[in-house]
Amino acid sequence: MPEEALEACTDALRTHLPVNGPLTGLQVGNCFGVSLAWFSHFIRSIHEDSLLISIDPNYSMMNGAIPNPQRLVIELLNHFNLQTNNLMVTGYSLNRNIDDWQPSCENLFPNLTRAGITQTDFVVLDGWHDHDYVVREIEAAKKVLKPGGIILMDDVANIPDVGKAFEIACADGSLTNLGTPSRVGILAKN
Repeated sequence: MPEEALEACTDALRTHLPVNGPLTGLQVGNCFGVSLAWFSHFIRSIHEDSLLISIDPNYSMMNGAIPNPQRLVIELLNHFNLQTNNLMVTGYSLNRNIDDWQPSCENLFPNLTRAGITQTDFVVLDGWHDHDYVVREIEAAKKVLKPGGIILMDDVANIPDVGKAFEIACADGSLTNLGTPSRVGILAKN
């Protein structure tokens, strides 16, 4: 996410969440860890006991030139001393997106709810950008989010499949559209 989008996200979190105690967030999609470090820094600035859980399958990138991107993510978190506020889970948020992608743990959203993680303050969705997958991720995100919690979705404005999934999420009344600043979409759980 570009800095403008990250700032829009943290502005929304500051505006819509109680910021007088620890926050718990969940991020889907780490890539190289820039947004993960951004959100980690933000929640730690709110309270030192805040926690950010992240889900990423850690598949090799750039035709195998980067075989283990999570190593780079951890190095970035360590560089900024943010590792103690993170719980990184390796796998796919739902099922493996593409059959020939390397194997990793699957269905982590349902497994988190089975583990009792159902009261996160916010969820960042920035993983696989297929329309049907994103629609299913939004439904799964609602199950780990407390009432009044926030869903932040990257690429709503610039990837049509994500924009359509955002519109569908607003249709059933369980989420309120808080706007689409920069390229992100912001939803609140009713």
